[in-house]
Amino acid sequence: MSLSDRLTEDLKLAMKSRDQLRMDVIRMIKAAILNKEVELKRDLDDAEMSRVMTTLVKQRRESVEQFEKAQRAELAAKERKEIEIIESYLPKPLSPRELEAV
Repeated sequence: MSLSDRLTEDLKLAMKSRDQLRMDVIRMIKAAILNKEVELKRDLDDAEMSRVMTTLVKQRRESVEQFEKAQRAELAAKERKEIEIIESYLPKPLSPRELEAV
């Protein structure tokens, strides 16, 4: 199953379970991917989609820092939850042991 198909299926499940945060995050991911596809004028493969999502995670981490500096714990917590959801679609990074083996 491609990443795009997985996002679509998970969006349907989130809608059925009325998980508003997950719905919003998946829609945001799909919109970012669509924007990149329009920019490049072609469909993205899974690796390119992962790069787009990595950028989204980086943006969220920067937001968390800003919210914490401004003492906005509730917004920082929301951003952290969004990061968790986005990272669930990213491939797991290799551990140091696995890197040494390669």
